[in-house]
Amino acid sequence: MSVLVTDHPTLWDGLQRSELLYEVAREITDGKPPQVIGIYGDWGSGKTSFLRQLQFLLTYDAPLDQVFEAITDPQKESQRNRENDDDYRKRTVPILHKQLLGKHSTIRSIPVVWFDAWHYQNESAPIVALLHEIRRQFSPGRKLWNFIKKDSQIVLESALLAIEPIAEAIGPLQAGAKFIGKAVGNVQGVATRYETSHLETELSTEQIRRLLSHSIGQVIGAIDYPKLSTWFGFKKAETVTDPRVGPKLLIIIDDLDRCEPEMAVKLLEGIKVFMNLDHCVFVLGLNEHRLLDHVASLHKDYSADNDEQVARCRHRAKDYLDKIINRHYSLGIVFDQQKLIEQYLKGFQCYVPRLPANEADPQWDRVDYEDAVKAVLADPYLLPPNARKIKGFLGMLLRYQSVKFAAPPEPRLLVLFAYLNQFHPRIVRKMAYYPDYALQFFIWAAGDARKPSDTFDELLPAATRTTAQEKEYQRYHDPINANLFHAHDLARDWWQKEGEHLATPDPATLTQPAPPAGGDNGGNADEQRRREELAYAIRPYILLA
Repeated sequence: MSVLVTDHPTLWDGLQRSELLYEVAREITDGKPPQVIGIYGDWGSGKTSFLRQLQFLLTYDAPLDQVFEAITDPQKESQRNRENDDDYRKRTVPILHKQLLGKHSTIRSIPVVWFDAWHYQNESAPIVALLHEIRRQFSPGRKLWNFIKKDSQIVLESALLAIEPIAEAIGPLQAGAKFIGKAVGNVQGVATRYETSHLETELSTEQIRRLLSHSIGQVIGAIDYPKLSTWFGFKKAETVTDPRVGPKLLIIIDDLDRCEPEMAVKLLEGIKVFMNLDHCVFVLGLNEHRLLDHVASLHKDYSADNDEQVARCRHRAKDYLDKIINRHYSLGIVFDQQKLIEQYLKGFQCYVPRLPANEADPQWDRVDYEDAVKAVLADPYLLPPNARKIKGFLGMLLRYQSVKFAAPPEPRLLVLFAYLNQFHPRIVRKMAYYPDYALQFFIWAAGDARKPSDTFDELLPAATRTTAQEKEYQRYHDPINANLFHAHDLARDWWQKEGEHLATPDPATLTQPAPPAGGDNGGNADEQRRREELAYAIRPYILLA
């Protein structure tokens, strides 16, 4: 049985990014703070998994379920093997850590605080929520507390207590900030605007920054770094801080681009104003294009109806982000999908009717279809190169393992209809009700699929482009869009090789809506038979709830 496909973050490097992961980790450990590093990628590109892998690489720490999902063959690990969590970690974590390190031997450990910005998007002062999260994750009883020097615990508690009044001083400053977006692009003036807008504030931003620097310096100074580099007895060579850069704290912020625009900008400006400190390194996981839209929309000159102003505001927003984010890494698209496909289709089987058939007591056998389906998926251009979309497709494909087919399933139809069920359910729903619509689809696939089609309104985002524009769009469409172009060749191949016995009807008869299968077809019995033959052939592949 194949592995269950989920959209949860994973420590398994199925996208083969270990070299990039190590490069980012080295930038963090060897660079001199303050630093703000961006991890850019489209939604579904694997940013959260990459950030969790980064956290694990630097701390050996991860939720047990993520460790379990990431090992080489989780099907061999029974619940019995996981009853003692400590023993399970000792057995599996070093193996996983070595996999993420790739050809490299060691990496220096530093403390990491995880902050999910999306969970705090309703906060009036998000930087305050971040400070409270830092305080919470270092408090007694939390995991990071285990790595505090015994003789420094009192100092740490005092430093954590000192963060509270600092946060209280910041709160009114940020919650009442009305300048947000009024001067996007002028990051250097952010601190000045905070102060001039709140002259009654007892503490200036510079005073707050000094107090924060002192408190966070005490927090990370209390850490026992050799102990931090030892997780359940796992020893690493690099166990001390680099004297050239001193101790530091890594703060990972995920899903910033999913927040409301004002909250996202408030958090960015809070980082720049209050936490641009010698001890802090920030790593932000975000969809750059989405965040640019957020920042641009808050500019005083922004007008959604004026394309020229939108472009100008986005340009300024790009300058704004570049000033805050010192360096960025792009995750890009998934060029090699085979590792994902092999992992999740391992042991893929389908129910095939047992022969000779017994209508009174039908029986099925489970037959291995892994190699046949993987052969169809060998085409690198079939699936959109986006990790979430690939996994969603594979999850849909795995549903066919529970379908009891009346005839041995056709691998090309398994793949084609998994694609359609996942990305174009409206097309499948119409196929289920109108057999004529299914004929339309395959006739379109067998012909010139590059021409616009009124029948498949899901095919193109706009019907008003000129022929030249249409050709340009279809040639250079965004590859991560799961449009019908990806599935065209597969549908054409099956129709030409297997659908020839279904005689193509007169195109003139396809201009009117067909009746449901089995309904009155106006006396054209031959045409109705053709429709029903196709409807019967594809019915097992339609996975509609």
